Amino acid sequence: VDLPAAAVRGLFKSAASENPGRILLLDTDTDTEAVPTDDQLRDAAGRRRDELVLREAQLLAPTLTRVAAPAQHPAAAAFPADRTVLVTGGIGTVGTATVRHLVHRHGVRHLLLVSRRGPQTPGAAALIAELAEVDARVTVVSCDAADRDALADVISDISPEHPLGAVVHIAGTLDDSVVTSLTPERLTSVLRPKVDAAVHLHELTRHLDLSAFVLFS
Repeated sequence: VDLPAAAVRGLFKSAASENPGRILLLDTDTDTEAVPTDDQLRDAAGRRRDELVLREAQLLAPTLTRVAAPAQHPAAAAFPADRTVLVTGGIGTVGTATVRHLVHRHGVRHLLLVSRRGPQTPGAAALIAELAEVDARVTVVSCDAADRDALADVISDISPEHPLGAVVHIAGTLDDSVVTSLTPERLTSVLRPKVDAAVHLHELTRHLDLSAFVLFS
């Protein structure tokens, strides 16, 4: 229910893994007046967990539980062959593997790959030629997905003959660091292409009848 809080939760989970026993993430009731008591805080700290949830004065912890497998139903085609699939970061290592998977496993035949360097990205021409051999049309465009206006132009230019049918957001910037060495600048450089671009993709396609909207963490 709160996107910024979800990002903070992920950051705290990383901090807890780097500092065992020193950090506890306690998710409290949504009622701002439901402040944990001292006894509840001592109880939570004594559980030796890095994450707990406090609901109606009861502490809960995430647990793995075996469940019965659901009945199998034929899956609907998530990637219709006659529609375009937009992939951000589709020329990187993960991106090219995913694009090949979309073509060979899901039968996608129209792909629009968005990257900052566009057709000049090393490997772009080879990927286009490779997938053309199996009748998949790949278009690579230069665009910073975190630039909402530029991304809007790219989406509006998609041919109505093969309208946008699905989005796969892979693009991101890697800047590994332990929590104690993070800075606002480093956080911004990572969150901008991943989170800002995801929000833009959502807002610019929410009126479309997409069959899939896939986000890579």
